[in-house]
Amino acid sequence: MKQALAAAAAGLLSAFGLYAILSAFGRDPGLESDPWLDAWTAAGMKVECGIVSSAPSKDLLFVEGRSLFGRPEAAGAALREYRVDGIRAQVVTLPSPEALPELPEGRHADFRLRPKGGTAHLLRRRRAVLFLSVKQGTAMFRQIAERVSVKKAFDAFEAAAGGEPAEEP
Repeated sequence: MKQALAAAAAGLLSAFGLYAILSAFGRDPGLESDPWLDAWTAAGMKVECGIVSSAPSKDLLFVEGRSLFGRPEAAGAALREYRVDGIRAQVVTLPSPEALPELPEGRHADFRLRPKGGTAHLLRRRRAVLFLSVKQGTAMFRQIAERVSVKKAFDAFEAAAGGEPAEEP
């Protein structure tokens, strides 16, 4: 009985040691170079990582904009998806700052490509484009999220993109 107890204790001690060593390395090394995750986390926002895609023409949450990413000038664009304080967020990194001029620089609430098309909150800084979708939840939750979380997400994104947060009009 004592031998079994000693073996169990040694195994448990080894497991805790291994856990401590792995925890010392932090998060997944593939995410170490993720400035958006770092910026939102530093801003005190709860962030969960989602998909990483090289096909924004298929995976972009702003359905109206998917056709833009099928163009040759957008070839090589990369998409990362997150959930930031309960809001779906996607960051698309364009191949060049001149690509897709239809997606204008700056903050744009309820951005539309066509007069009666779908909308998304859009923020562009050079090659980085942030799309936010606040479609889940009740109307009251969406209003609160738009006033607080969207502004906070935009501010942190702009800081990570190398620009100062813009003043709201």
